[in-house]
Amino acid sequence: MTLVEVWILLSLIVLIAWGLWGFMLKYAELQTSWFHVYVASVAGLLTMHFIAITILALNGKMQSLELNRYTLIAYIGGLFGALGGLLFILALRFGEASLIIPLTSLYPIIAVILSILILGESITAKKIAGIIFVVVAIILISTPE
Repeated sequence: MTLVEVWILLSLIVLIAWGLWGFMLKYAELQTSWFHVYVASVAGLLTMHFIAITILALNGKMQSLELNRYTLIAYIGGLFGALGGLLFILALRFGEASLIIPLTSLYPIIAVILSILILGESITAKKIAGIIFVVVAIILISTPE
């Protein structure tokens, strides 16, 4: 399997995992409080992180962990991710998953803009067209009839 195929495969697994995540949170929220959904979701997240960190430690990867500016940036990124998760669960409490999930899935546009402005990544007409199509699709899916 080439590197291109690996990133596509991993991206498709993420798509499935996050799709299940959003659906399962809304399904649970219909039966219990948003707070219980949040606590249970965080417990699942911590369990997965514990397993991943344990595997990394067993393979000697944790010995080379450096605490520097970039690990601080990653830490702050994790805080934003956690904030997004909390607010996502609250949004599911007040609205329909079929509207909230597509709308919140626009978040990559922020990463694309920042990657162009800060990381100097290139943007092509094809990428711009793709972003526009995604935005239009999300708007069509997210707007109530």
